[in-house]
Amino acid sequence: MLKRSTSLWRNLSVCLLLALLLGVGGVGEASAEEINPYSLLDQCQAPRSNPQTAELAALVNRSQEDEAKLLSLIDRLGKICDKEALDPLIGLLNHPQARVRMAAIEALGRSGQQEAIDPLISILLGETDEVRPALVRGLLSLQFQHARAAVLNMFTHPLGNPVERVEDMRVRACAILTFNQLNNNAYNQKAIGFLHVFMQSSNPEIVKIATETLTKLPQTRNGTREMIGLVRNNNIPMIRIWMCEWLGRLKIVEARGTLEEVAKSDPNQNARAAAAAALQNLGN
Repeated sequence: MLKRSTSLWRNLSVCLLLALLLGVGGVGEASAEEINPYSLLDQCQAPRSNPQTAELAALVNRSQEDEAKLLSLIDRLGKICDKEALDPLIGLLNHPQARVRMAAIEALGRSGQQEAIDPLISILLGETDEVRPALVRGLLSLQFQHARAAVLNMFTHPLGNPVERVEDMRVRACAILTFNQLNNNAYNQKAIGFLHVFMQSSNPEIVKIATETLTKLPQTRNGTREMIGLVRNNNIPMIRIWMCEWLGRLKIVEARGTLEEVAKSDPNQNARAAAAAALQNLGN
């Protein structure tokens, strides 16, 4: 009996190992939870009238129950770059099917039109975790300060409230990384600063995501420069100290000159000490 039991456990262990290696039973889905910047949507460059728009809009109104047909119509409306296509797409933002809403959001995000912004902002806080990544991605893709400021200040900003849900934090983290991919860096340092708040969370999963986000910032287009900028420009000693520590921990060699300046002349003694410690981490 003991021999049979030992054999059974050995077989179960082998099966478990294979499952972990091959991703059986959902293990392989972990990559979907990684924290990475959102890829930005291509923008319509030259809006133009299209005789098909009215016909497609009418078909949308008649196809509300047919998800597959709606998705096809949304795709066509999103590609014709006609301002008149915005209204039928906006009308689908309240559709009961998440896939339809996500497709409409993506089409509006590709439109390049300022008129698409406010309808997207209006659903930013009320959308589900499934749809919100598409919404944040769509707004950040639109090349208007109004859209990006809304993501930063309405959604990414902790607003004095603790973030409790991992799914919520994950979207915020991806948004912070995406800000640091944009050509316009107006909000980068402010977005990075939010990570300091998130890292004080009592929820270890929230802290873990915030920490992972911080470690990935140097991989983004602007992350290294903006982390160094926080040390140079931020008026709050606590933030300068925190960022000095991370520049040293991540061994950001580009920060050496700034750290030397801070170690020598920062008005805050603790910031000077943090910069000196970071320089030691960088080595020679």
